[in-house]
Amino acid sequence: MKEWLASKKDIIKWSAVALVFLALAIFVSVTSAVVVTLFLLALVLHLNNGLPLIIALVFLCISALLVALGQRGAGGTIANWAYYFLAIGVVLQLIDYVRSGEERRSIPPSVDTKQAEDK
Repeated sequence: MKEWLASKKDIIKWSAVALVFLALAIFVSVTSAVVVTLFLLALVLHLNNGLPLIIALVFLCISALLVALGQRGAGGTIANWAYYFLAIGVVLQLIDYVRSGEERRSIPPSVDTKQAEDK
């Protein structure tokens, strides 16, 4: 029964992400839909938080190459995508930091701290 409920939760999560993508693509823009969907997928699937940052750096390199080759429009578009991925990566890092903060608070003080208090 628990496995069945767990599979239903996954279906609900995927359906919600797909619904957000469709709503943003229809009412806002495809770019916004892709960016928000990738952010939600990273949260739902617990992807590596550094992955969007790596993608941002790759996009920045591609953007610089395109501008150097005279393709300023395409380079600017790729630079915007790099910024979006950078923002996603930073937000995911902050979320991870806040989540791990609860674990850090439960760790007792180190031996060095106790020795400093005794002196």
